[in-house]
Amino acid sequence: MKQLFLIFLFSFSTISFSNTIEKNAEDGDPQAQFLFAKSLLNDDADKAQEYFLLAAFQGHIKSAHHLNWAMPIITNDSINKLNTPIIYEESRGIIPKEILNKIRKQGNQGDIVMQYLMWNLYVNNRGVSKAEAYTWLKQSAGNKNNSALFSLGLLYYYGYIVPLERDKGVRLIEEASDQGSDLASIFLKKTK
Repeated sequence: MKQLFLIFLFSFSTISFSNTIEKNAEDGDPQAQFLFAKSLLNDDADKAQEYFLLAAFQGHIKSAHHLNWAMPIITNDSINKLNTPIIYEESRGIIPKEILNKIRKQGNQGDIVMQYLMWNLYVNNRGVSKAEAYTWLKQSAGNKNNSALFSLGLLYYYGYIVPLERDKGVRLIEEASDQGSDLASIFLKKTK
């Protein structure tokens, strides 16, 4: 009887976890989109590909790797220097608070790359909250960072974190594309 109860409990928790991942993926969480896509691979490869693509467009490293996109690597050591591009190796784990504080300081001084880095750290589950990341994303987009414009445009286009406003999303994505964002240009071609 005890074994039957444990099997039931495990099955229930697996279903509950699966439903939570799907809901979070539909709500725009890039890590959840990646996990949900992985769960769909055997049953619905096309839908899985869409979720990998959505997460990769948001800067999710593992999704980009799944799609065989080439992405530069940044380690915690290079983040310490605070003068690097925004992509890093996810396997390094949560960013230490002292490094996050250095990034925040640089962002507060107007460094748009560091402002956007805070969003990218959230997207890749590196220890930044959604609320804080969104605040930095808006600031970086307001300072015309094309990566931030594209990311914020995606949020409005799909209604993630913000109300669904497709026209506003397209305008932001077009602005990012006009400033040279290849991902924004690819996205615009894919959605027309």
